[in-house]
Amino acid sequence: MNPPLFSIIMPTYNRASLLNPVIVAILAQSISDFELIIIDDGSTDNTLEILSLYNDSRIKIRYQQNNGQTQARRQACSEAKGKYFAFCDSDDIWDIDYLHYINLVFTKYTADFVFTNYIVDEEELPRIDTTKTETQRWLANHATIIAADTYHFKDLYTALIDYQPIFCSCQALSSEHYRKIGGISQELNNKALGTVNTSEDSHIMRRSAITEKAYFINKVMVTLGRQGDNVSQSYTSNLDGGLNILLDLYNNYDLSKQHKMVTRKAIRQERQALSKQIYYFESAANYISHYRKQPKFDLTAKNHAHFFYSLAKRYLKLS
Repeated sequence: MNPPLFSIIMPTYNRASLLNPVIVAILAQSISDFELIIIDDGSTDNTLEILSLYNDSRIKIRYQQNNGQTQARRQACSEAKGKYFAFCDSDDIWDIDYLHYINLVFTKYTADFVFTNYIVDEEELPRIDTTKTETQRWLANHATIIAADTYHFKDLYTALIDYQPIFCSCQALSSEHYRKIGGISQELNNKALGTVNTSEDSHIMRRSAITEKAYFINKVMVTLGRQGDNVSQSYTSNLDGGLNILLDLYNNYDLSKQHKMVTRKAIRQERQALSKQIYYFESAANYISHYRKQPKFDLTAKNHAHFFYSLAKRYLKLS
């Protein structure tokens, strides 16, 4: 049999009550040439029972001991046969023409990486809101409009350092590009290795952005669910996760000189923001412990002042 055009990658964990509309939306796509690889990440509910009810040869169901959604995606990608990989989380709904528009851009521009606009359930405006000054500035600085609702990014990596609006379920990349960048890291967010990390989606996203052939389709093609078990709930943990990812990219990947420079700047900014967040929203003891582990030249004068304020607060409390 010929390989499918798309491999759809879906990790799931205890989402039995949510899966049906997600899968129905995928099976209803106007492009039907795909495989849907669903990895049950050790669910303790009746997820496998629900999945067994679907009678469609395009669906491939796999099971792994609970090891995190990142490694579930990695397992699915290792089995994927499609020309393009499209990621979909198990509480997000695709528009019926999502794969159609993605495919048009891949085909016309020989794209490596494509993402679309999206909306969050119960919100009225798209998250990449082109009526906002911040979004307009971002697109003007980093992208070129090449067709109706289609933008080309020659350096999406730098653009994502400036502003990161992309979500996992709204992105796709060519399988060739996925393999070229080394795929999803085995070390990242791997419970078996003790490397649980938030914001882990941005690791593969930022590496996928290292291409001159990245495109944005400004059509709302995905509706994101917002469930209580989403990994990225805490702003502090998001900042910490984002910092760890930037450090990993800087230290372990072959970035260009330009990308090294912008990544190093982003690391400083992330450290400063994280330090500020911990100072204002956690205990003085936590801030003191955090501060002592940071390279001091990456912090601002205010971060340093917060350290002495925290020492004073802790001393006064103890005395």
